[in-house]
Amino acid sequence: MGDKDDLTDLALQPIEVIQKSGPADRLRVVDHGEEGFTGPCVDLRPHKCSLGSAGRLRSGWSSPARGVWRGCITHNGDAAEAAALLLPVLTTTVELDVCGVMATATADLETLRFLLMPSEERIAAASILDGGVCTGFRLMGPTGQVLTHKADLWMATPSDNGGFEVLLRLTPRTHGRGSPFCVDRRTPLGKLEEVWEEVPMVEMPRLLRITMSSTSDELALPGMERQRYLVEEEDTKLVINCWRRRDGEDVEPVDEAASESTRTDGLALEQLMWLDALGALAQTSTCAEVPVPSARVRLSDEGTATRSELLNSQSAHGVPSEDAAKIGSLAFLGQYVPVEVFDGEVLPRLLPAGGGTIRVLSAELADASATRGRPAPARRPRNMDDLFSETADFRVPCPWASTDDSGTEDPLANHELTSVFLLSETSGFAVAFHCIEAKDPCDLNS
Repeated sequence: MGDKDDLTDLALQPIEVIQKSGPADRLRVVDHGEEGFTGPCVDLRPHKCSLGSAGRLRSGWSSPARGVWRGCITHNGDAAEAAALLLPVLTTTVELDVCGVMATATADLETLRFLLMPSEERIAAASILDGGVCTGFRLMGPTGQVLTHKADLWMATPSDNGGFEVLLRLTPRTHGRGSPFCVDRRTPLGKLEEVWEEVPMVEMPRLLRITMSSTSDELALPGMERQRYLVEEEDTKLVINCWRRRDGEDVEPVDEAASESTRTDGLALEQLMWLDALGALAQTSTCAEVPVPSARVRLSDEGTATRSELLNSQSAHGVPSEDAAKIGSLAFLGQYVPVEVFDGEVLPRLLPAGGGTIRVLSAELADASATRGRPAPARRPRNMDDLFSETADFRVPCPWASTDDSGTEDPLANHELTSVFLLSETSGFAVAFHCIEAKDPCDLNS
C-alpha cells in the first residue's frame, strides 16, 4: 500500500463507469486530461515547480481548484492580448464569491482582466520557463467584486513561432459567510489586518425609522412630521446598513496546520461594500426566491467628501466633472435623510473629531443585456464525493448545475439600484444606503 499522499492523489482522479456486457459495472481510474485548461489557442497542463504543486481542478464542494499549470498560448500579438485568450477557459473555475448571499456566482467575462503586477516571483517564473524576460499578470474583476481565486499568470518572451510559454497559478480564497469579515487595509505603513462587523440598526434608531417610514405613517420621527421624499411608491425599498471596525482586534494568526476550510482571507473595504449591496438586494421580495444577479452590481469610487459637503447638498450642475458623481450621490441621500439625522447620528461616528474627510462610493446595476448571452459551460461531477458533501452550502448555486440561464428572466431586469456608501477608514465606520426601485412602465416601453 502506498503512502497517504498517493492515496489522496488517487481519490481525486476522475472516475469512469465502464458498461460491460454482463449485468455488473466496474470502476477504473482513467485520465481524460480534464485537469488542464484547453481552448482556442490555449493549452495548459498541470505542472509541479517551485511556484506550487501540480494543478488540480475542483473536486467536490470543498476542494476548489488549486496549483500550477504550464503550457502555451498561441498568439502573434502582445502579452496582454495573449493573456485575454485564457479568460474564456477560466470562467468555469474562477467565479464570484458571494460569501453566503443567495446570488449567482458566474462572473461577467467581459469585465475580467489580467493586469500587470509587480512580483518578486517573476524571476523564479522566468527561470522555470527559460524565457529570459517574464511578464507577470494578476486576474482582476470590476472594483469591489470578490473572486473565488487569486490567479497569477507569468508569460515568457514569445518564441519564433509567435507563441507564449506560460505559467498559471490558482490560489483559492475563503472570505467567510457573513459578519464579521476579515479586512485587509493598505496604508503607507503596510497592510493592516482588521475585523469589521455589521452594526445592529437598533443602535441607529433614527436611521432605522427612515427605512420603515416610507410604508408606515406611524413610524415617523419623534417630534417631526413624516418626511415626504421624492420616492414613495410601493415598488421602492430603502435599505440602510452600517459597519464598524472592532478596535484593537486583529485577525487571528493563521495556523498553517489548520484545515483549509477554517482559513479566512481578508477583503478590501470596497469588496465589503459590494457584498453589502448584494445583501440589500437579497432582502427584496424580487430576489426572495431567485439568486441576485451579482455580476450586474458595479461599484464606483467617487472620491472624498467633507462634513460641509455632507450637510449642504447641492446640485451637480456647475461643479467640476470629476465631482459631479459625488455631488449627485450626496443629493440622493438628501432626499431620504434629514440634515439633523446626519448631524446627530451619522457624522459623530464617521467624523468623531469633527473634521477630516470620508470616502464616497456608489453602486448600480449594469445593463441586463450587457451580461446576458455568454453562459459558461456546465461542469460535470467526476465522482460521488462531488455530488454529496457535508460541507455543501445550498445558499449558492450548485457547482454542477448548468450556468446557462438564457431561459431564466433576470429578477432585476425591471429594477434600478442606487447605492451610496460613506466610509471612514480613520474612525472605522461605514454607512450604506440602498434604494431599489421598479422602473416606470412608460420608460420600459420606450
